Amino acid sequence: MLITFLIGTLLLSVTSALYRNPSTGHPLAKEGLEDYKMDWIGHPLDHFDSSDSRTFKARYWINDRYFDNSNGLVFVMICGEGECVPTGVNSSTPLRYAAKMGAKIAYLEHRYYGKSQPFSGTDGWSYENLQYLTSQQALADLNNFIGFVNKTLGDNSQFVVVGG
Repeated sequence: MLITFLIGTLLLSVTSALYRNPSTGHPLAKEGLEDYKMDWIGHPLDHFDSSDSRTFKARYWINDRYFDNSNGLVFVMICGEGECVPTGVNSSTPLRYAAKMGAKIAYLEHRYYGKSQPFSGTDGWSYENLQYLTSQQALADLNNFIGFVNKTLGDNSQFVVVGG
């Protein structure tokens, strides 16, 4: 009984520490979407054809509630094949670490999903238009996004990318 109590107390202490801001010791808030600023970024439709100047807009969200500018750390959550819905820091281990480490949290919506549609209407999903739905193009979108975020923070930012 005493051993069970001690183990339970130890687990509660470890878990509680993960949910606390290291600077203040206060519990991390259960934030919602109000802590995220949604905006749009322009991506080339085809990153690999310099003669194609077409672009489309992709949604992204930034949460800088826990951001410590001195470390320049950014956690980028790559949304998968569906509409992107940012979540609070207590909803996943990577986000808890991001908050604990003083990181900015960013979400990037995947091309062709949610509202990040390169083409409008039913023609957007035609065979001809789907040629731009590749993992290479999606990774190039991510690279473009990281470059954009890096410019806003300064060139010394460090990125942790999660998801996909």
